[in-house]
Amino acid sequence: MSPELRPYTSSTEQGDRTAVIGHQTLLGDTVHLPEKAVSMSIVSPEDFQRLDLRIGRVLKAERIPERKKIYKLQIDVGTRQIQTIAGGAEYYPPEYYQGRTVVVLLNLQPKIIGGIESKGMLLAADLQGKPVWLTVDEEVPAGTKVR
Repeated sequence: MSPELRPYTSSTEQGDRTAVIGHQTLLGDTVHLPEKAVSMSIVSPEDFQRLDLRIGRVLKAERIPERKKIYKLQIDVGTRQIQTIAGGAEYYPPEYYQGRTVVVLLNLQPKIIGGIESKGMLLAADLQGKPVWLTVDEEVPAGTKVR
């Protein structure tokens, strides 16, 4: 017998509001999402497969002059190296990143951030504004597909 499914709900800290997100979870679970998540739409498995998520290894992290919250990172993603911008400079020194294994979204449209072109995005959990970078538990080669 399959478990009963019901929509995700989100409650905000400002009051009693509850919003239906439109995704399902097992009965009995309550999922608390940030208020801005309420406007997110559901993606199909095909849409998710379009994301090129890869394991990357940070080769270099450096401060950007006059920027206090971001670093410029050089990341090995297997077949090439990319440059990206990552937040967290107010929480982590540059040495924290060097050699770290991260999960990178590669097919994100490039964007100029802090005057520097960023060609990917590191995935992180948002812990009250502090990025906690997603990684893997075992040794995985740079460039390995994440699915």
